[in-house]
Amino acid sequence: MPRRRKILLALLIPTLLVAAWQWLAPTSPYEKNPDPMAGATIRYVRLKPDHSFHWMHVRLDVAQEDTSSLLLGLALELADGRKLRPAGLELEGQGKGSATENGPQLEKLQGLTVQFWLEPKDFEGPMKLRIGDGTLTVRTGSGSTGIPAGDEKIYKHCDW
Repeated sequence: MPRRRKILLALLIPTLLVAAWQWLAPTSPYEKNPDPMAGATIRYVRLKPDHSFHWMHVRLDVAQEDTSSLLLGLALELADGRKLRPAGLELEGQGKGSATENGPQLEKLQGLTVQFWLEPKDFEGPMKLRIGDGTLTVRTGSGSTGIPAGDEKIYKHCDW
């Protein structure tokens, strides 16, 4: 076997092993022990600075299909006790959608993205998402996010 083939093979095998491990390895959950009463789990949180504020998108995988019970008390609880209502909401699923006095409905809800408009002071402590009959941890840390303007950051765990 020529020397070039041996070098290429020596580089190719570890690369393929790492790629296979990334593809097959189970992803760790966003939160170690999510509240089963919430009816959903957080998949990721995406932060995008907008001037001195931030857009925060919380992507949820929904375990139950009834949207009215999930959306009724939906709010972001901040460390100082304030509760923020969503600035935007995206439903993902199947079937015909409609709006009722309880909020938007979808025949089979599979995912949900909740958007919040946050000030710098909102990052001074942990954050929790009140959804359904439970609470999910959005963030355990505190302080500035340090994301430069024009960038965005995706968090796949609550320890930020």
